[in-house]
Amino acid sequence: MGDRERGGTDDEALVWESDRLDASAVVPGSRPTDHEEVPVVEEDRSALAAIDQLPSGVLIGYGAILGVFLVYTISWVTILLKRLATPPQPLLDGVDRVQMLLGLAGPALWVVFAVCFVRGRRWYWQMLWLVLGLVLLAPWPWIITLITASIGGAQ
Repeated sequence: MGDRERGGTDDEALVWESDRLDASAVVPGSRPTDHEEVPVVEEDRSALAAIDQLPSGVLIGYGAILGVFLVYTISWVTILLKRLATPPQPLLDGVDRVQMLLGLAGPALWVVFAVCFVRGRRWYWQMLWLVLGLVLLAPWPWIITLITASIGGAQ
């Protein structure tokens, strides 16, 4: 007994029942056809509109500043690893570890602050906060070590 005797067609035989979706279901990663309309969340629309309004130089600046923050985090990791190799000091060890962990988390926390909490303002306010973070959160022990090594090597 074939599909034609049951009232089906050959095309229906090639489709699984789970492949048939109602029109209200949206599958992530699927492309809409001509007759489907994909719902767009209002938050996504406003976020995309904000990115579209930024000049390309600002986006490049954001990338450069975020790259410097990544370098800062890596340099704080190297400082932390060198400090962990030193013998422990009973009175200062706990405070030193907390300071090192704050130094390690500082750049990431500053970026989250500058991006999330300054949202809704003009782009130059975010850039101002990010540049201020570059100055304040610089890994000064690492920078001073590099400067003194270059001065000592030049003599």
